[in-house]
Amino acid sequence: MSAYGIPYKGGKSKIVKWVINCLPSNEHFYDLFCGGCSVTHYAMLSRRWQQYNINDLNGMMPQMFVDAAHGKFADEDRWISRDDFFKLKDNDGYAAVCFSFGNDLRSYAYAPEVEIVKHAAHMAIMFSDHSYLKDLWGYEFNEIEKTAKIHERYLIYKRLALQMIARPDVHHLENLSRLLSLERLQSLQSLQSLQSLQSLQSLQSLQSCNDDYQEIKILPHSTVYCDIPYKGTNRYQRGGFNHERFYEWADSRDFPVFISEYSMPDEFAPIATIGCLKSICAQKPTASIEKIFVQRRYAKQYQRDLFPDC
Repeated sequence: MSAYGIPYKGGKSKIVKWVINCLPSNEHFYDLFCGGCSVTHYAMLSRRWQQYNINDLNGMMPQMFVDAAHGKFADEDRWISRDDFFKLKDNDGYAAVCFSFGNDLRSYAYAPEVEIVKHAAHMAIMFSDHSYLKDLWGYEFNEIEKTAKIHERYLIYKRLALQMIARPDVHHLENLSRLLSLERLQSLQSLQSLQSLQSLQSLQSLQSCNDDYQEIKILPHSTVYCDIPYKGTNRYQRGGFNHERFYEWADSRDFPVFISEYSMPDEFAPIATIGCLKSICAQKPTASIEKIFVQRRYAKQYQRDLFPDC
């Protein structure tokens, strides 16, 4: 599965193609709660709009998307410790995204007993420094040179760990198992996603800001998409989100506002639904029905098949 945008809790990367296919083409595209910008990323690849506008109150996110597209993270290789994370997470996008649990920007990715193992793997994969792995595994092995791509480096060490588990003279097998507990290190997988954005074209058509959604001037001939914080969830910036304020604003617009949510007040009607699995932990997926709503007066015009095959 392709990844779009920046890894982010609540992002739409898994269903982004469906989202974009439900929206009408126009001159301008507005992603007013852009988060990790996965929807805008795919919208730009689709070339169905001429101008793209991203906005989020957490200004670090749209700025990261722009920076990643300009190659800022091409040479990024830092390990972020637990202490580093809590010092940097509010101002350093790489630390906040790549080293937070489930990319939630708030909590550190690794438990203390796991952190030392992931650190050792990071040092070997990114810097060919095998001393940390040697200390953990109690085994001397020949250094393996870096390859061009991060995922290739990881696979080398995964194969090495599998080989070592079978050896009777290797110590600390628990640490080896922890190294293999994820298909990839979350931090390196997230970094790969950031680096892949360098291939994004037509950046001159992209504008970003971090304002209140009500302050954004919507130009004529625009498609407006809002991936608001779902009611009853904790996905938002400090201070929470005023859903009633948003409902009033959206319903009073003289243009359609397309909204991702599970449920909305009666003034809004779903135009499309899709079933999907969501989880932070791959072992505990949860089923959900994603919906796109619009003001009820526009619903008939944009109605889609409400129950497509998932």
